[in-house]
Amino acid sequence: MKNFFSSRREIARRLSGGKPVVFLDYDGTLARIRRSPEKAVPSRKAREAVGRLARNGVQVVLVTGRTTGFLEKKFPETKVVAEHGAGWPMSRITRAAGKLLEGISEKFPGSFVEWKKSCACLHYRNVEPAASKKLEKLADSVLEPLEEKRLVKVQRGKRVFEVMDFGAGDKGGAVRDVVKKAGAGAVPVVFGDDSTDEAAFTEARRWGGVAVLVGNHSGRSAAEFFVKGVGETIKALEFLNKSIRR
Repeated sequence: MKNFFSSRREIARRLSGGKPVVFLDYDGTLARIRRSPEKAVPSRKAREAVGRLARNGVQVVLVTGRTTGFLEKKFPETKVVAEHGAGWPMSRITRAAGKLLEGISEKFPGSFVEWKKSCACLHYRNVEPAASKKLEKLADSVLEPLEEKRLVKVQRGKRVFEVMDFGAGDKGGAVRDVVKKAGAGAVPVVFGDDSTDEAAFTEARRWGGVAVLVGNHSGRSAAEFFVKGVGETIKALEFLNKSIRR
């Protein structure tokens, strides 16, 4: 995987003559991950970098597991695709799976289930590391049979299990839909830090775009480039803004 800043000429060439569409994850990409999601707020620099791109005529899309309202207030000039682009309210089966996760959460202090329109999310960032392994094993034992029967779809992120309907959309579908609507010449540029961003990375590269992994880049990923963290995401956005000034 190549360092984003060492590859600036290559990235600029790839975007030249095209119509960049920038896709951003939120937690771990635009804002540092916190133990409590409500404490993960974007810095002034992050808001300004995103705002400058949007005012420069670049379509900026936040594709995130968050709900819409929070991010629309923080980034009013962007389009928000919430809940990973899942797209519809959860079924009774998915709700029942979420209830099973609530039962698991009760056994592990520091964990909790967040209910969204399309998915139920078991967060365990505040669970002790040794107990986290037990929680993961228990959650997998409950969810894997439902996955095998194609009753639910499970996304395993950083200390979170996200359960939604089987067949629900994902970030890759969100990238594809936005790029198609953007029309000829659209070039996706995707930033994300999690396994839930992999489908978006794959889709970006399929369109000849740029896929950037934020943070730890030692494992396998569909991303072609990396930045080291949230601070470098902001610097990369500033570079893009200078490169594609209209």
